[in-house]
Amino acid sequence: MTTLATWTGEAGEIGCRALTQDADYVYAGLNTMPAKVIKIDNRLRVPQF
Repeated sequence: MTTLATWTGEAGEIGCRALTQDADYVYAGLNTMPAKVIKIDNRLRVPQF
């Protein structure tokens, strides 16, 4: 397994509670209050908020 990209969250975004993906994106549910979901483009590896 090889790391191709990394993402560093903002202060307080300390963990990912859930991950899922479709053909184009990975969705990460963050352990924040209130909850936050980020969308990461599989092709560009760029987080979208």
